[in-house]
Amino acid sequence: PMCKMRPAFGLSWFLSVANAHFSFVHQPSQIACDFDDTEGLNWLSLPLVEGQPFEEWWFHGQVDCQYRNSQREKQQLQPFELPSGGTIDIVMTSRVNLVPPPYGTGTEFNINPDHVMSVDEWGVGSQSNGNKLGGKHNIHAYTRDDTSGCALAIAYQSDATKVTPHDFVVFSVLHDCPKRLRETQMEVPDLPSCPDGNCICAWFWIPKNSGLKNYYMTPF
Repeated sequence: PMCKMRPAFGLSWFLSVANAHFSFVHQPSQIACDFDDTEGLNWLSLPLVEGQPFEEWWFHGQVDCQYRNSQREKQQLQPFELPSGGTIDIVMTSRVNLVPPPYGTGTEFNINPDHVMSVDEWGVGSQSNGNKLGGKHNIHAYTRDDTSGCALAIAYQSDATKVTPHDFVVFSVLHDCPKRLRETQMEVPDLPSCPDGNCICAWFWIPKNSGLKNYYMTPF
């Protein structure tokens, strides 16, 4: 239910589909109480809106859910490993059942997760092919140039309830994310090992084309 640094050498440690939003997703490490919900709203699909109380936007309201997912509590949860000095791939979606394990609970990707559309393929507007990424998502990018960037941050704590905003340090930024379901080769700098073998991480995104000012914080 967290991230884990892997040194360079050895181991040391949404709304309805039609109006869906977007988030990082990784089933084995996600800090979430309702990760496996298949009906109704899913926490990672919901944008955080400017003016929400701290307890609602912090950890996307899931800060007490590190060990409380009733459907997964008997499974051995696995950290998301961060290879120090290496790169990682991340997967994003509007609903967990739209991407396959280990990321989500579905059976397959509905589109090629690695394809980056050209400007012409992308189109223009809220209903454009690029903004919907195959019709199942809404990444608030009405043109190819509107992808506004996402970031990964790490806190050197192993207990989510003890993390404060000052603990997070952004370690990787992709300036044109999201532009596809799977972003590859996100760089991980030479970071120190985590205390107790594990750290808490989060994915951040501020979309460009939104009716309300909103942002995302997805913990893992």
